[in-house]
Amino acid sequence: MSYASRGGRGLAAVLESRCRHLRPARYDDRVRSRPASSSSGRASVRFGYRVLRTESGELLAVGFTEHCYLGPDGRPVRPHPRCRSCSAAHPA
Repeated sequence: MSYASRGGRGLAAVLESRCRHLRPARYDDRVRSRPASSSSGRASVRFGYRVLRTESGELLAVGFTEHCYLGPDGRPVRPHPRCRSCSAAHPA
């Protein structure tokens, strides 16, 4: 979906990000990131993440990013319904 097709809504600026490292990953380790949860406000969304070692499934890190939807003028706006449905796919 392009920015123009959202009617000027849906651009999301990062408000906050956090990562808590639980175990080290080595250079040759294969890792994968999995969504852990999400929650949303009127003009924002927070996604949780888990980083796991692919081979063993061992949890290496947990974190989140919080985003604010912005309109063309840079002010917070409610997201396009399709953006809202994406965050609902992994409820908190």
